[in-house]
Amino acid sequence: MNNSKAFTLIELLVVISIIALLMSMLMPMLGKAKQLAQATSCQSNLKQWAVIWSMYTTEYNDWFGAGYMSAGRQPEELYWMEALENYYRTEEIFTCPLATKNFSEGGRLPFMAWGGSAPDGHTDMTNAFRKGSYGVNNWIYNPPLRYKNLFGTSTSLNWRTPSVKGATYVPMFVECFWYWCRPTFTSDPPIYDGDFLDWAPLGMKSVCLNRHEGAINSAFLDFSVRKVGLKELWELRWHKKWNENGDPPPIWPKWMRNFKDYRVH
Repeated sequence: MNNSKAFTLIELLVVISIIALLMSMLMPMLGKAKQLAQATSCQSNLKQWAVIWSMYTTEYNDWFGAGYMSAGRQPEELYWMEALENYYRTEEIFTCPLATKNFSEGGRLPFMAWGGSAPDGHTDMTNAFRKGSYGVNNWIYNPPLRYKNLFGTSTSLNWRTPSVKGATYVPMFVECFWYWCRPTFTSDPPIYDGDFLDWAPLGMKSVCLNRHEGAINSAFLDFSVRKVGLKELWELRWHKKWNENGDPPPIWPKWMRNFKDYRVH
């Protein structure tokens, strides 16, 4: 009598079908888990940057550096990566795990790092050999009062020290597709997810990046780090007189309409 315990063809097909069903259920969960791990790693990077900025301001009597906006300064005063280079040991913390490739390497918004050449052909030689996906809020620098900013206007709106009221709502170092940003309340959101049109002068489009399911990560002036909803970007205090008239936020493009609404102030 044949006592063979081999699977029949039907049994084998049933097992394969069950495995395929389980895989189809598990794959989205694995993808979500990977995204969560990358978002957590991104926040970890920013927590390190928050410590670095804290050490820098502590060493300089609670003041930020002169910054990129004060033309004519020495390079270490112009760019945060030079000003802070004594406080970090690796440039791996320059990039979010979701945005490690620049345009030349095939990176595209919202998952694109800065460095190398941009879609419009622009290349920043100062950072030609660097790559990153975080940028400083250019409203936090402390140039001499007689200096004007990069756009020829007064720097009176700048946050010059982290010791200010409401520091938890002031972005300091954020996910960005350039190494600095200068949002204004009237800055329009991207027309579509990944919009690179009309990116100068690096307003809200440079930080309104759909990297973490309708949000980016940010370090704030009190050196805290958290996720920020894309619509919430207009509710933060990027400079001293941000939306002092209490105007409503912009009309959201279609791709942003289902994101969470914020009105925190």
